[in-house]
Amino acid sequence: MNKLFRYIGLAAIILCITSWLFHFHSFAVDKTLRYRPLANGWVSYQADIFLQNEGKLLGKMRQSIADDLNHGRFRPAFTLYVSLPYAISPLAHGRSVTEEGRPYDKLSTGDLRLFSFILLGTVAASLILMSLLIHSYTGEIVFSLIPAFFIPLSPALTENLLQNYIDSQEIPMLLWLCGWIFFFFIALKQEKSFLRTSCLAASFFFLLLSFLAKETAVILSVAIPAAAAAAWLFSGKKENWIPFITCSLLAICCSGAVYLIVSSHTKGYATSYSALNPAEIQDALQRLWTGLTKYSLSNKIYGWLPVGFFFILAFISRKKTLNGIPVSKHVALLALLLLLSSGFLLILVPWRPILIKYILPSIFFYLFAVALSLSFTAAWLKERYGKAGYLFLLILPCYAIPFKGYYPSACWERDYWADQANYGVAAADQLAGSIDRALKKDAEGNQAVFVEYGAEVPWGKLHLMRILNLDKKFNLLDASGKEILNYQMPKAELTSFRQHEQGRRLYLSDEKNDLTARRFDAVYKVGKMKEKPAAEFTVQAQETSLCYRMTGERIDWEGKSKSFPAFSLHEYLPFECASEKAAD
Repeated sequence: MNKLFRYIGLAAIILCITSWLFHFHSFAVDKTLRYRPLANGWVSYQADIFLQNEGKLLGKMRQSIADDLNHGRFRPAFTLYVSLPYAISPLAHGRSVTEEGRPYDKLSTGDLRLFSFILLGTVAASLILMSLLIHSYTGEIVFSLIPAFFIPLSPALTENLLQNYIDSQEIPMLLWLCGWIFFFFIALKQEKSFLRTSCLAASFFFLLLSFLAKETAVILSVAIPAAAAAAWLFSGKKENWIPFITCSLLAICCSGAVYLIVSSHTKGYATSYSALNPAEIQDALQRLWTGLTKYSLSNKIYGWLPVGFFFILAFISRKKTLNGIPVSKHVALLALLLLLSSGFLLILVPWRPILIKYILPSIFFYLFAVALSLSFTAAWLKERYGKAGYLFLLILPCYAIPFKGYYPSACWERDYWADQANYGVAAADQLAGSIDRALKKDAEGNQAVFVEYGAEVPWGKLHLMRILNLDKKFNLLDASGKEILNYQMPKAELTSFRQHEQGRRLYLSDEKNDLTARRFDAVYKVGKMKEKPAAEFTVQAQETSLCYRMTGERIDWEGKSKSFPAFSLHEYLPFECASEKAAD
């Protein structure tokens, strides 16, 4: 019965972690983002390869790896990861090879919401693995939840979900590193040879994936031997160090291979990594430290104090066990977390990155080092003082207070970056619904809609076209009346559209010259939200005048952060001009 309650409690913890993460970053999986493109050229060329090039998925992955090498990068495991949303997008959109008569790879479409689910699920799995590992080693679970509440607040995670969603190597690398740490340290506590060997084999697999995700994994070749050395210093008896030695040798070999592969190419990021003078190092460290400390505990006394207590208690109990596990293995785990946190930060210094997203691994492993220290202390007190050790839970408010202080600022910053990245995107979803209502359901001929966003509001044409075609079942047309099967963004992403047998035929335009060239069945004009637009407007065509009247249909967009100009889209429908009536 106790085991049953324990498993129910762990399941509840897992649900809590996942729910909180998805709740705080719900903007990333909002339904209005479902047809956002994954890239727009400057972010990544992955979209070009997976959506534009001919060939099967494996061939495209090989080309992606080859292109990475030309840019001084080696990330085949990340290439596999990033291909997933493209590979399953036809299934997510309910598209069928049989119905459409096109090859499966021709039905692939970028879908930011789909990829955001994968990214957030990956982060949730990383949090869960580390929390379960701390519970397995200390028997404590409450303190392992602290990182799960602070990590989502970090701008580093928000930026990975917004600005560089198709180029977020840090997120899958975290999962594979956590998979390696979890199975490796679970193997160290196993007594049965089969379970120990199986866990070690799984850990080596995840370790290899980490090196194939991003080149910064080379810090493992230093972190693993250093963590083993720290455990050996604390160990008061002989222990089996073969797993550490094997893992260290594997990490060193992988690091050497990655270095040789990357250094053999002189293009891309590899050329930006160089020695700096003291002033440049200081500047880089200051900027990285600012990103690391934002909404985390790295600059708080109750962030570093538990780590100090851990080493004091570990030294006192260095010849003993805690929760049935030698204290030296607890030391190895904490040392590894601290070394990974500092290593992933310091390796960025010579590169001097502008983006904060690269600091996510440092924040992640530091907070779990704090969680392990607190859990170790709680378990140590309970083993020594029995029920009186539960009084240690009284320090939880020390972490609730900064969380309460961080939360409003973190929410505003999250909303700010979400508004900037998705400026006006929700309007496209509402606009598609308005167009669907405005146009005739039984129209046999072609219909046309003009949307005048203007220079102040970004034009999300591809996003709108995807909604109209995939959800509203419009067959989209070009200016000549020919049906569009594929649409190319100005910089990168290509989209394949459905052919609906009974679908309405629609020409969608944002070219101002078109207003004088043809009659539109609906026109949408943009203006400031509080601005009163003209009730009617007239366009002088070559042979006649075209008149449009406002209907009262209005689409508003206002960001949550209130930091960007709100706007409204007003619907106008054509009517017969008064001058034409008089002439008749």
